[in-house]
Amino acid sequence: MAEQLGELMGKHDGFGVVFVHGFKSSPAMWDAFGCLMASDTDLEAMTPMRFQYATRLVQPGPLRRIPTFDTVADSLKEFMDTEAQGFRRLALVAHSQGGLVVQRFLARMLTEGRGEELKRIRRVVLFACPNNGTQLGLTLRRWTLRANPQERQLRPLDEQITDIQRTVLRDIVNAGVATERTCPIPFSVYAGETDNVVTPASARGVFPDAGVLPGDHFTIVRPDTTRHRSYTTLKRLLLAAADTDPPTDIPISQTISVASRSGALSVEECAPERLGVHPAITGDARELEETGHYVLPAFVARPHDHVTRRHFTEIAAGAGVELVLLRGGSCTGKTRTAYEAIKDQLADWQLLQPRTRPDLITLLERHHLPPRTVLWLDDVHQFLEGAEGETVAAGLRGLLDSRGPVVILATIWPGPHRSLTDTPPATRPDPHRQARTLLRRARLIQVPDTFTGLALTKLRQEALTDASLAKALATAYEPGSICQTLAAGPDLLDHWRHATNVYGKALITAAIDARRLGHGLPLSAALLRDATPGYLSPTQRAHADDDWFEQAIAYALHPVMQVTSALNLIPSPGGMGAVPDVYDLADYLEQTVERNRFLVPTSLWDSAVAHETEPQALRALAENAKDRALYQHAALLLHSSVQKPGDFDDHVVLGDLLHDLGMRDQAVRYTAAAATAGKADGMVATALMAQENGDVEAALHWQRQAWSAGNERAFFSVYWLLVESERWDEAEAWIRPKAGEWIDAARSLAQLLTTRGRQEEAEEILWPLARDDAYRCRRDLINLLYEAGKADRIHSLFAPLAAAGDDNAREWLDAVRTWDSPSPATSDGVSDTGRPSPNAYVAQRGMTFEWAHSKPDPRTEAMAEAARAEAAGNLDEAVGALRAALPTQHWPLLQHLSGLLERQNQDEDALGVWRDLVEAGNPAALTESVHILERAGRGDEAETLIRRELLRGRSDADSWTTEPPALALLAERLTTTDRQAEAQLLQTYGLRPDGTTAASWQLPTWPSP
Repeated sequence: MAEQLGELMGKHDGFGVVFVHGFKSSPAMWDAFGCLMASDTDLEAMTPMRFQYATRLVQPGPLRRIPTFDTVADSLKEFMDTEAQGFRRLALVAHSQGGLVVQRFLARMLTEGRGEELKRIRRVVLFACPNNGTQLGLTLRRWTLRANPQERQLRPLDEQITDIQRTVLRDIVNAGVATERTCPIPFSVYAGETDNVVTPASARGVFPDAGVLPGDHFTIVRPDTTRHRSYTTLKRLLLAAADTDPPTDIPISQTISVASRSGALSVEECAPERLGVHPAITGDARELEETGHYVLPAFVARPHDHVTRRHFTEIAAGAGVELVLLRGGSCTGKTRTAYEAIKDQLADWQLLQPRTRPDLITLLERHHLPPRTVLWLDDVHQFLEGAEGETVAAGLRGLLDSRGPVVILATIWPGPHRSLTDTPPATRPDPHRQARTLLRRARLIQVPDTFTGLALTKLRQEALTDASLAKALATAYEPGSICQTLAAGPDLLDHWRHATNVYGKALITAAIDARRLGHGLPLSAALLRDATPGYLSPTQRAHADDDWFEQAIAYALHPVMQVTSALNLIPSPGGMGAVPDVYDLADYLEQTVERNRFLVPTSLWDSAVAHETEPQALRALAENAKDRALYQHAALLLHSSVQKPGDFDDHVVLGDLLHDLGMRDQAVRYTAAAATAGKADGMVATALMAQENGDVEAALHWQRQAWSAGNERAFFSVYWLLVESERWDEAEAWIRPKAGEWIDAARSLAQLLTTRGRQEEAEEILWPLARDDAYRCRRDLINLLYEAGKADRIHSLFAPLAAAGDDNAREWLDAVRTWDSPSPATSDGVSDTGRPSPNAYVAQRGMTFEWAHSKPDPRTEAMAEAARAEAAGNLDEAVGALRAALPTQHWPLLQHLSGLLERQNQDEDALGVWRDLVEAGNPAALTESVHILERAGRGDEAETLIRRELLRGRSDADSWTTEPPALALLAERLTTTDRQAEAQLLQTYGLRPDGTTAASWQLPTWPSP
């Protein structure tokens, strides 16, 4: 083997892949990966190697011992120095405990000052590694495996493991350069979707590049086809790692020519206006005359500027590609920080500045950039959002794994950063997975909103000779908010809020609302022209001149303080001038203007349907329309999206919407189109609709197709469809193959066997899992045996576990003993079994079932004081006591206060108790307000309030519900006032944008999906 390896390395620059197995395992566990790799021509340059070490449960005998992790790490080090010595490029792939071995090996190499030798390791991939330990069977393991040194370090919060991970994270994952004590190596870690041995939280640990793959703790590394996601993921990572060396014969000029519109030039030649540095307000007219319209004040460094420059120094000294991300609000100095830092640290580097997303995608298709290059991505969220955003993110991730030194320098606002990096719930689509992984790998630098401390003192000194800084200091709306004032942010807000042109104000408001609803950039003139009239009064519309739109555009484009404007022209990517009839909204307005839960006129919704074309924007607009019960506009927006080539996601979303509205015939057309195109979500949706219609065979067909396409939930859907159809043999044949891999499959099979009178077979399936501390299997097995009258069998199985220290087994045995003889507690709080009753158990520990507070709660004291005053007949005093505890969201207090005010006929004050919460979108507060109005005989006002709140959109308080809670409240109102027909229309067709109940509607007869 060594001779073959040496011969291979004599001819090729091969790539070695070292596989490391886990606890109580062997190299044979990698057979599935090995077979697939051997037959994959894309990986023919890869050489798999399997590292083996001793691992077992108990000591093998007096002459042999179980090695510690340190010993195994030293063995891996020798393996890398001998068997893997001929490879200049390597990847380490580990499963479970093997991942901890790999981390120990890397840390020991750094401790020995051998960091430079680790440069040939291009990637580490960990599958189901217990980075935070594993809880499974912990009590039993502690007792039965107390002498096993490997088991001890699988326990949660092991100090040595924590120290090792701190070293790996600091000196490897986040390292900037390779030295004796550091070496940057990318880590990719993955959890098993159904793994109950190593939870996803433990598998992810502290690593930024983390994901989830199908399977449990074992099947995650047993891919059965080349389409299995574990295999495709590993293949992608290996190919990316193998391609990290850029070709040495490609000059920078050739790379630049690939993206000729990306603005390649040296950093030293970069003008600040070219890179998007905001011009500043001018201090005097002479300065404006001398500089043209561009004024750049003196630069005053803040602490984050020094951090940025330190990062650049580290990157320049290394050979990697790093993403440096400056996060801060609009007009806080992000771009100026970036500009000054590269001019100071990287002046002799090349700079690429792609202007459009297609330009960036073209640039990234090379998979690398020449060394000593800055890739400038100001407002990077505009590249990462939208339909092609994931393509960009994936390309940038690949770039991070190439050879440098290269800096990807990006800026981002906090809001988009949060939306791109938040992990969605498992039940929702994940549109930003690539972007999230990319941004979590960044060197993140927070840019503060203000100048403080020494920086502010220095700025005041500079202002003595800099007119722009002097004016900013004199006019700042808040102390230290110098950047915003320099960029004329407050003046821009004033330009909009107190506009001298009503049509300009309406147009700017329409642009802000369009962006808030999810409309993409740029904004077209056609969209703004059609949307603006809805923001004007009838009188304003009647008196409009023929050129009202031109006047409005001119007002929106008018420079404020000669620095910025509400709308901006977009430079032509191919030459001089601007792109005609499209505009960009000023980022300061977009970020600063808080228009949460706002009313949107019909004209904007209609204009969006007519003019928006970008699928991601159409989907966001549709979601906002649906949240407002504007179901027709939501359907029309999605229908616009499905007419365009895409991945059929919107077909499924539109089908689900139509199905929820009861339009099932139309719904199935769209889900079936997605299903036929191979979309697993479409298959599942089509199957559910077929099941509703009683077509079991069609439902089974589509669920089986979804399972084949990788949807694991569909596997169980097939099973339950067979069970519900009483096709027992088919159900058993379907579920049994997976019973040895998935706990839920084992439980389902055991339940089926029990139903069919085969309890002993069910016990055989459940017992191995229950013995290993699978809680649900224990519960199922104990219930099965107990109902079969086999309490003795329960004791014989679980008593040895309890005796070995398994607390959960002991608790089950105690519970079973009480099932046959429930014993009520006696008056002294002790049951006749001698155990304290629950109340007594709690009381003995100094607690009661009422909340106890170490400090007096002012809300509780206010309630008590109000009760005393009310009992004495002094309602005014009771109201005063409760008002003294405001503001609060203590519900009993607010209900009591509003109730007292109603009793005193102070209905407006009672409504005022809930007003702020209603404005914030709290559905329960809206319900309270509606009931107050109804009790006061003001039902029409109650209905108007509900409709208005519906049209303002949903808040985080009700985002968990399927439909807006106010919709049910309005339907209830219509029903109780004998308008059942309108209530039915409301629940099926929703509202119009003017707040009235929509009539029946159909989607237009456009081409079939």
